[in-house]
Amino acid sequence: MEKTISVLIVEDERLIAMMLRQMLEKGGFTVCGIAPNLSEASRIIETQNPNFALIDIHLENDDNGIELGKHLYNNKIAFFVYLTAYTDKDIYEEA
Repeated sequence: MEKTISVLIVEDERLIAMMLRQMLEKGGFTVCGIAPNLSEASRIIETQNPNFALIDIHLENDDNGIELGKHLYNNKIAFFVYLTAYTDKDIYEEA
């Protein structure tokens, strides 16, 4: 049996998260969870151990997705890509 890459979607906009899920699953990826905030993302990471994460920068509860990305990178937990509609230069530099 071929193992698929598991992906965590960290996105507080439900419609966007569902569209991402649909695209990923059509591409053969397994979506192991959708998290609207950092606490839910942490829970899914601990229980599902994803290979990859798509992370929105501005999340529910004023959470910052950049912090999650730093945690994943520093602890070599999973690869990730930030998603954002913002064009603020400071955000890009922080990421």
